[in-house]
Parts: sequence; C-alpha cells; structure tokens
Amino acid sequence: MGGCWIYSYALVKTIQIKIVYDSNAKRINNNISMSNQENTRSIEEHLQKLEAEKLRKGKNKAEKDFDSFKMDYKNLRLSIRIFGLGIMSEQ
Repeated sequence: MGGCWIYSYALVKTIQIKIVYDSNAKRINNNISMSNQENTRSIEEHLQKLEAEKLRKGKNKAEKDFDSFKMDYKNLRLSIRIFGLGIMSEQ
C-alpha cells in the first residue's frame, strides 16, 4: 500500500506543478501579447507621425519651389518687357 500512496502523491504533485506552470505560462503569454499589441500600436502611431511629417516637409518644399518658380517667371516676364523681346518689329 505504501507504493500506491507514493504514486498518488507524485501524481498529485505533478498535476499541481502542471496547473501552476500552465497558469504562469498563460499569464506570461497574456502579458507578452498585450505588450506586443501596445508596441505594435505605438510603432504604427510613430510611423503615421513620421509619414505625416514627411508629407508636411514635402508640401513645404513644394510650396517654396513653386514660389521660387513664380518669382523666376515674373522676373523673366519683366525682362522680356524691359528689353522689348515680346514685340516683333514689322519690317
């Protein structure tokens, strides 16, 4: 009978260890998945901010370039008027 008691005790301890291990593993997995979700969300938000900043910088550069082209065009038109290149003489 003594061997049966030892076997039962070992079986109970094995089950208890498995329960504790499973609950710890589940808790750790939950923490990891929550952390991954938070990190993923944080990374996605960061990427969106970077993309928005990149677009804003691109828009600012495009506006600056456009203003520069407008000034160049106005100067060219003024030069054409001053030097009379726009008027064809009738000879």
